[in-house]
Amino acid sequence: MAKQKKPGLPTEGTSAADASSEQPLNVVLSLTPEPSAPEELPPLPVPPPLPAEAAPAASVLLQPDAVQPLGADQEIAPTLPTDGLLPTLPLPSLPEEFDQPAFGTEAQRALAPRPARRIDRLGRWFAPPALWWLTLGLALLFFALIFSAWSTSAAGVIFPDWGLAALRLGFVAAALGAVALVVFLFAWQARARPLPVAGGVLGLVLVFIGAGGILGAAPLYRLQALWYEGRGQYGLALAAYQASGDSLAQSQDLARISVEWAEQLSAGHDYGAAVAQLAPVARLYKRDAGLVARAEADLIQNYLAWGDQARQQGAFSAALAHYQALQQAAYCDASCQAQAHERMALALLGLAQQLTSSKQYDQAVATYQQIVQQYSDTPEVEQANQALTMPQPLTGKLIYANKTPAKRFEVLLASRWSFNAKTQVFTLLGQQYRAQTDASGLFTVPAVAVGQTYMIAWVDTSGHAGTCYTTNNQPLYQVEMRPLRAADAGSIDVECV
Repeated sequence: MAKQKKPGLPTEGTSAADASSEQPLNVVLSLTPEPSAPEELPPLPVPPPLPAEAAPAASVLLQPDAVQPLGADQEIAPTLPTDGLLPTLPLPSLPEEFDQPAFGTEAQRALAPRPARRIDRLGRWFAPPALWWLTLGLALLFFALIFSAWSTSAAGVIFPDWGLAALRLGFVAAALGAVALVVFLFAWQARARPLPVAGGVLGLVLVFIGAGGILGAAPLYRLQALWYEGRGQYGLALAAYQASGDSLAQSQDLARISVEWAEQLSAGHDYGAAVAQLAPVARLYKRDAGLVARAEADLIQNYLAWGDQARQQGAFSAALAHYQALQQAAYCDASCQAQAHERMALALLGLAQQLTSSKQYDQAVATYQQIVQQYSDTPEVEQANQALTMPQPLTGKLIYANKTPAKRFEVLLASRWSFNAKTQVFTLLGQQYRAQTDASGLFTVPAVAVGQTYMIAWVDTSGHAGTCYTTNNQPLYQVEMRPLRAADAGSIDVECV
């Protein structure tokens, strides 16, 4: 620093007016950088002293760090008096955000730490009143997420769905917490003042809540399943266990709930749903032999009851499908096979009778024949044979060539016959039946044995017997009697035109 002159002390004999110059002058510590070459400042002109009563009050302008008593060896830079001939020039003010003096070399300024910044808006967001309102808003959001969580299953609606609520809360809380932490880290990196510590704490809390919600979803599903099971709502309990991610092949809880629900469904005569719950247990679960045996026994009873229910409702094809599925199951032992066999015969008999009623005679005959061939050891075979061999009625009409009825003719039926080419006469053999035409020419044979073909001949009112034949000497009018149905010979021309 360049040396500066000190103001001289008054000598003895100085006048009273001169004594006023002993008061300290208005001075400012120099903040200018050191000049490159030392030089002495020229003395400033001193204004004439003012009377003591008019002398201005002395003041000292100091930087905060330079407030200290002046020693005898300190150098000061006098400034022009404020009330003198020359005005005092004000020092330039520094921006508020700068904490370090703006002087020094370029290297010093480069190495100086970055100034801290004020982010008043963040401070307002994380101030205690705002923080309370933010917490209240988050609590309301979380309650809304919990009480709006519901899901549907085959057994009904799960409301509220604890696991789903936990997942929703977890994802939302984790996202909000991540945002809060990112904001906090940004403020910390920017050396914000004041630092929003409350925001960082809130972010950590939200992240922990989110992790707890996501990780706690599966345990909450299991807890809700136990709650439903305790209330006998096995379907909802099973749905909750499945939502937890458990596998039927590994979870005894799932297998147990499936069996309990199936037994509940079976008690309500919902055998199809019961089978749907039991079949996967018997097929997949192998850890508990007792539970598997229970499921298999329930399956046998439900399949049989399911088939019986369908048979009683007239759904014979569905009943047969249920019985056949049971017969093909690996767990269907000898006793099970015998029960399914007997019920199959019952279902086939019912189906054949139903087909007969709907005049589907060919399908009905095939069904009766199946009973005879495959279920001859059941009581139903007797009914099947009876249906297949039961005589059936035969109707027809005798007319002349002009379509007038042949009244009071006797009609002859024969299951076998022979033809004498010399005499041109048919000899009737085998089973034979007789009937008479009425005034309209109609005739009816009430019971004709089935399974054979009959020739038709007649005897007119004069006692003359006759029939018509083809060029190969076969009867022209023949009728086949088939099981289950009546036969109609149609209109028969006695004049063979």
